[in-house]
Amino acid sequence: MPQGHERPPPALPAIDAPTIDAWTDAIATGEIAPIGTVFSSVGASGPEVIWRPGAEHLKYRPLRFLLDYWTSLAAGREMPRADEIDAIDMRPALGFIILVDVVEGGANFRYRLFGSALASASGFDMTGRLVTDHRASPHVHGFYLAAYRAALRRREPLFTNHGPSQAVRTKAWHRLVLPFVNDAGTIVRFLVGTIPLSRNGTPLIGRY
Repeated sequence: MPQGHERPPPALPAIDAPTIDAWTDAIATGEIAPIGTVFSSVGASGPEVIWRPGAEHLKYRPLRFLLDYWTSLAAGREMPRADEIDAIDMRPALGFIILVDVVEGGANFRYRLFGSALASASGFDMTGRLVTDHRASPHVHGFYLAAYRAALRRREPLFTNHGPSQAVRTKAWHRLVLPFVNDAGTIVRFLVGTIPLSRNGTPLIGRY
């Protein structure tokens, strides 16, 4: 390589529909090694996937609070209804909350709310936009899309942890995905608690 020239970053792989389908299957079964191979190839870390996480899996208080909130709201049912979500009740986690609506049975997902702390950490606000419009790298929003589809299939809470390859400020993102249903029992929304970690591994913003 000529002196004074840096090696270009690795090309990001195309994340097409068959790949999303395969990743959905992988996340649903917990066999995520193929996803990890793609992440590793572009310098990203993870992902980690835990179905039905307990408090012991959630290092940060906003995520533990949201799991308790979801469990209490369900009150012994399989999961709570979307119309039972109350922003006032979620004040301990505000800023770290994403609300995602299911579009066309899971063909896509739309951000109803993108928390202010997360918009600050990301450098953009996804409120009103689709997951497929996400400004993260293709492997990241491909993972998000597959994770939501897997959660639709399994009808269970999901914890994920991954590190982006090209982010300047963030080292990892801890995410808790909690499903909500309509009166017919169909999952129509996800409440997602998200904690971004800085490059030194400490929480980037806010109360933890």
